[in-house]
Amino acid sequence: MLELLTLQQVRQAVTAGPLEARVHVQLETVAAKFTREQKPYCELTLADAGDRMTLRVWSDHPNFNTCDTMQNGDFVEIIGEFYQHQQYGLDVRRWTTRPLTADERGHLLQGPSELRAKQAADWEFIVATTAAIRDPRLYALSAEFIAQHGARFRNTAGARTYHHARRGGLLEHTAQMMRVATQIAPAYPQLNLDLLVAGILFHDCGKLWENYLPETGFQHSVRRDRRAGGAHRRWPRGGECALAQTGGGRARRRMAQALSANRELPAALASPYRLPSWRAAVWLAGLSKNTRGVRSSLHRQSRRPPGDDSGRLSRRKTARPENF
Repeated sequence: MLELLTLQQVRQAVTAGPLEARVHVQLETVAAKFTREQKPYCELTLADAGDRMTLRVWSDHPNFNTCDTMQNGDFVEIIGEFYQHQQYGLDVRRWTTRPLTADERGHLLQGPSELRAKQAADWEFIVATTAAIRDPRLYALSAEFIAQHGARFRNTAGARTYHHARRGGLLEHTAQMMRVATQIAPAYPQLNLDLLVAGILFHDCGKLWENYLPETGFQHSVRRDRRAGGAHRRWPRGGECALAQTGGGRARRRMAQALSANRELPAALASPYRLPSWRAAVWLAGLSKNTRGVRSSLHRQSRRPPGDDSGRLSRRKTARPENF
C-alpha cells in the first residue's frame, strides 16, 4: 500500500520529482467550470488540516464523470502520482478516489500530531503573554476576549490562501508576532509593550468570523464577496462582531475608558483594514454605548499639538488593582 501523506508533505516531496502517494482530504468545493474555448471541466479544492490544493479534471479525463457524484464537504482518499505542474503547481495524474471511513475522517479532522503540539504551545504563549499585561484596562479587555472567544480563536485560519491558511493558523500568526514584539521591545524603551501585545491580539479579530473553520471540516463558514469595493471594506464588521460580544457592561465600560485615554489602540486595530483609527474606535466604543463620546475624544486628541502625550497610556508599569 502506498504511503499516506499530508498535502504539505506531498508538496515538499514533489520538488525532487513525481511521487506516488495517497492523501486524505475534504472536498472544500466542487465547481463546474468552462475553459476559454467553452469546454467543460471540474475544479476540486482539496483541503486537509495543514494545506490546500486545486485539482482540475478536464472533460477528456477518465474521472470527469465521477465529479457528478462528488459534493462539497465530502471526505475522500486520492491515490495517484503527484507532481509539480509548470502552470498549475501541485497536481496529480492517473488518480483514483474513494470515500473515507468514519475513523479515517476522524483522524483527518484532528490533524497531524506535530501541528497540534505546535499550536497548543503557541496558544499557551498567547495566554501567558496577555496575562502579563500590566495596564489594568488592556488586561481586562484581553482576558475577557480570550475567555469568551478562545475556542473560536484556536479554530480560525490566518488567511484564506496566503499565510497560515489552515485551522489554528491565526493563533500561529498571532503568537509569532507576539514573540517578535517581546524580543524587540526591550531594545526600544519608547515602545509600550502592553499596547503592542493588545494590538497584536486584536489586530485580526475579525477573522474569527471570516476565516473560522468548524471542527467538523475545513470549509469556511463565510463566503468572500469582493464586490462593492473589495474585502477590506467588508471584513472589519467581523471585528465589530467579535468585540461587541466581549464582556458585560463592566468590561465594556473598561474598554471605553481605555479608548478614551489612548488613541494608539484604535490605530493599531484599524491599520490592517486601511481605515481611519476613529472607525475602529467607534466599533469598540459602541459596545459601551458611548460611541459619540469616544469619537469626540479621539477627534480632540488628534488636534493636540505635537509632543503632547497626555492622551496616551502611561508606559510606567503599575500594579494591577485587586478588583481586576
